[in-house]
Amino acid sequence: CENGGTAVGEGCVCPPGYNGTFCQTGDPTKACQNGGTAVGTKCYCPPGFQGPLCEDPDPASACQNGATAFGTVCVCPPGYWGEACHSPTNPFCSPSLPVVCHNGGVANLTECLCPPGYSGPTCETVDATDQCADGSTAVGNRCICPPGRSGPRCDTQ
Repeated sequence: CENGGTAVGEGCVCPPGYNGTFCQTGDPTKACQNGGTAVGTKCYCPPGFQGPLCEDPDPASACQNGATAFGTVCVCPPGYWGEACHSPTNPFCSPSLPVVCHNGGVANLTECLCPPGYSGPTCETVDATDQCADGSTAVGNRCICPPGRSGPRCDTQ
C-alpha cells in the first residue's frame, strides 16, 4: 500500500486524500482540510473545525484571544486559559517574560507543551523513551494510533 495506506486482506484501506487499489491516486476532494491531520483513515481536526474531513467551521471550539492551534489543542497566550483560551486569568499570576520552547514545543503560560520524543522545561532534551511508536503520528503533544495499536505512545498491540 502506498501513501500511508493499510493492507487489509488483498486490498488497502486508504488514508483521507487517497484512493485506488494501492492508495496510489491522490484525491484532493477526500483529503483532510483546514489543517486537519490524516492518521489511518481518520482526520483529526484543529480547533475551530469539525466533520469527517475537518470541512465544517466550528466557532465554539476555535482558539480565541490570540491562542495558537497546536495539533488538536489550543495553546493559550499569557493571560488566558481554558480549552479554547476564552477565560482571562488573574493578571497577578501571569508570567512577566514569555517562555521560549524548542523542538516544536509550544509555550503555554509558564511552561512548554513538548511534542512526543522531547522533554525538559523548554523541550530541549531528546527523550527516546517518549516517542510515538512506529506507524503512529505525533499531533500536538500526543500520539495518534493506527488501527490495532493503543496506549499513550501507541506501543500496545
